Amino acid sequence: MTDHAPFTMLLPPGWVRIPMDNRTDAVFAAMIDSVVEQAPAERRAALGAILRTASRESLTSAREHGAIDLILSFATVDGLPIPASIATFRIDPPESAGNTTEEILVSFATRGASAVEIDGVPAIRRVTQAAGSDESPPHRGIHHIVHHRHRNEWLLISASIIANADPDALEVVDAIEFLVDAMVSTIRFTGTVPA
Repeated sequence: MTDHAPFTMLLPPGWVRIPMDNRTDAVFAAMIDSVVEQAPAERRAALGAILRTASRESLTSAREHGAIDLILSFATVDGLPIPASIATFRIDPPESAGNTTEEILVSFATRGASAVEIDGVPAIRRVTQAAGSDESPPHRGIHHIVHHRHRNEWLLISASIIANADPDALEVVDAIEFLVDAMVSTIRFTGTVPA
């Protein structure tokens, strides 16, 4: 059985959520082909290359880090894909975290973290900025950590938004961060693994 992340989330048009299993690559390839076919003929080759590179990098990173599922946007703005992805992970609390859910939650807080709620459950929200390197472009991370209300497990819902130094691009990153927070606000925990 595929192990989906144990919650539902509303997704904007063009966004897809896929469990990480042996069908993931084929599903992504089919979705990319579908998106590319709908693009104007003169943009298809470039759009296909961008989407294939972005999805390959996202899938590789998600697998390496043990993601349960991955959410990507296949929507485009002015012919360019939205440079963001969201992955869900099960995580273990630090050994020194304490015994109560509240103590453990606080142990995940870092400088600049804020307290939020996800489906009525207290959570921690952290934002990180990573400079670019030879292996990856600069990006902003939006990380939510929460204890599942029906299971004894901690979840990390981690969004990565590709950024650059262009002031106009910064406005786009800010808008995508707002969208990610809106998507996370629609999370509803499920008591069993979704079908």
